[in-house]
Amino acid sequence: MQNTETKTNNSVKSKLVAAIAMLLVATIMVVSSTYAWFTLSTKPEVTGISTAVGANGALEMLLATKEGNAWVYHDGVVDTNATWKERNTYWGNLVNLSDLYGSEMITLYPSKLNVTNGVIDGTPISFPEYGADGRVNALQLGGDFGTYDGENFFKNDDFGFRALGTTSGMTARQQSFKVALAQVAINQSTAKAEARESLAANGTQLAAIAVKKGMGTSTEYDANDSAAVKAMATGIEKSLTALETAYLEALYTAVYSQLNTTATTDEEVANQITVIKAAANGKTALGEKIAAALAVADGVDASTLQGYTDFETAVSDFNTAKSAIDVLGETGTLTTLIDALRPLVDVDAVSVNGRSGSQISTDKSALATDIIANGAKVHIGNDGGVYGTIAELCGKYNVSIQIQLSSIDSSFTEGSLPADMTVGDNQEGTLNAVRTVLNGQSPTAEGATNPISEFYGYVIDLAFRTNAANSNLLLQTAAADRIYGDNQNEETLGKGSTMTFNTDFSVFSEEQMKALMGNIKLVFFESNNTTDGMKIIKYAKLDADNAKKVDDGLEANIYLLDDTNNFITVQDDAVIQAMNTNQPTHVSVLVYLDGETLTNADVAATLAESMSGKLNLQFASSAELAPMDYADLHHKTTTENNGGNAQG
Repeated sequence: MQNTETKTNNSVKSKLVAAIAMLLVATIMVVSSTYAWFTLSTKPEVTGISTAVGANGALEMLLATKEGNAWVYHDGVVDTNATWKERNTYWGNLVNLSDLYGSEMITLYPSKLNVTNGVIDGTPISFPEYGADGRVNALQLGGDFGTYDGENFFKNDDFGFRALGTTSGMTARQQSFKVALAQVAINQSTAKAEARESLAANGTQLAAIAVKKGMGTSTEYDANDSAAVKAMATGIEKSLTALETAYLEALYTAVYSQLNTTATTDEEVANQITVIKAAANGKTALGEKIAAALAVADGVDASTLQGYTDFETAVSDFNTAKSAIDVLGETGTLTTLIDALRPLVDVDAVSVNGRSGSQISTDKSALATDIIANGAKVHIGNDGGVYGTIAELCGKYNVSIQIQLSSIDSSFTEGSLPADMTVGDNQEGTLNAVRTVLNGQSPTAEGATNPISEFYGYVIDLAFRTNAANSNLLLQTAAADRIYGDNQNEETLGKGSTMTFNTDFSVFSEEQMKALMGNIKLVFFESNNTTDGMKIIKYAKLDADNAKKVDDGLEANIYLLDDTNNFITVQDDAVIQAMNTNQPTHVSVLVYLDGETLTNADVAATLAESMSGKLNLQFASSAELAPMDYADLHHKTTTENNGGNAQG
């Protein structure tokens, strides 16, 4: 019996030894995403919130704006070539706030809502003042509304999409410097995430490719293999695009800091940066863009942009890989497929459980025993192809995988092989060093225009109308088609009222994530009542306890609250307010981070990157609306401006 058991164990070990070659290729490809997403210093924040709002069927909506003291409502057909900023002011069923409104600039700091007898009394929020020990000394009443001018949010009385916050005394130039520097960090984070996601999304099939090579089960690749490799290349391309943006924003950060000889006022700097950006945008390669920008940027030193030549090498390697990947057929020789991948993943830079190269071949038995006992520990160095370069520039990251043993050998009916992987050799990437240098180069104060710099919320001003009698405006929680009940057109399919955030469950637990999301609050209020103040209509919040995992992270439904602060989950009861037939009904939505319920336990204190997410709001009418049967739209397959909740 013991001999039989020994033989079985040896058989398992021998199969795992044979799988080591597979791991060298596969473990870099089969990953589950891990993100760094929230940080607490003295003021926790939520970054990069993009916003989309949609409405159902014959219920029409627009972004509410004013000219002087008069509200503006545009009827008719808007030019499809117009920007969304114009289209959003026309009656329709889609308001797209994913661009042109500056939402990506807004980071939400915790605040307290000021309410007296159901009315936002004067200033909407109180914000914290911190003492030298990092604790909150007091709450200060204040804050201003402001809209985006293409560079910053400035205090004004405009409506539409408004930020709510305070000024820090910084000039427009200093604020532009701060925003550009923040964009370096945001795009650095995006680049890392895209590279990781390109592996995660195609891991199962890429493992199969590696099994074929490592185990010698086939010399051919199939259509699934080809599709996975092409999808991986698409993800890497997105990563490199974000990296290029990070370097360009680093250049613009230096420009805001150093343009002192020919541009000394905010206006002169703004004009000069327009010229510089135009010069850069006229070129293709990053190096050419930087050179063109510096040629018209008098006195700017770009020596801080270390690492951009490594980026250009990665782009060249990627283009080599993509040229080979693009011409792959649905089937072919496995060698051709793997050769096409080689510039992206260099297996010579891979080690398994501390062993690489000849150590693996000469120490197979000990390595197999180590893997069986502790799981595979795979490391991809900075020189491991394009993936390694991205880690070198953006920073080291960790991922974990589970490979089903049945994919290695059909005699295994259950069980899996765990593997932990690190990509990169440095915890902080080159861009972190670039940001550190730039952070110490903030420009001196010039001029007197101070933009909003500390954000405590944002407001979406909307107007609705319907031709139905006795109709209530509802918050639509579940996804619903904006036009049809029997939808066949993805372009018109709404997404309901939800908020989705990226997360790293290896650093921040799902329970902590849900606790944090539960502190994001929404307030529906009257925006057109100048006599009685901003009267609150309804409150809403995220159903964080029942948030579900999705591809992008964690998604929670948004529900209205009843008088006892319980969720209104019955759709027909989710009434925001009554509507009059064919008359505009104004509703504004304030989104803020509730500092009264937020605690230190709800945030991660060791991460430099913040949680980012997307808000989607959808509305409905309580009346049964019967849209006309327009078959061309109903069965549309081309993309036009007829439907689909916009994504930021």
